[in-house]
Amino acid sequence: MTASWLPGDGGPGRKVFTLTPGGRRHLAAQLARWREFTTLTTHLIAEADAR
Repeated sequence: MTASWLPGDGGPGRKVFTLTPGGRRHLAAQLARWREFTTLTTHLIAEADAR
């Protein structure tokens, strides 16, 4: 992640963050893990409700 400051419009400046290529890869990997987790959890809850 990189950070930079942008001037404010009539107020204080703003710090802006941008993902680096490595950050985007990490985000994609974590998103895949999250989707696997939610799929499994949904399946387990559905099984428990069916009993």
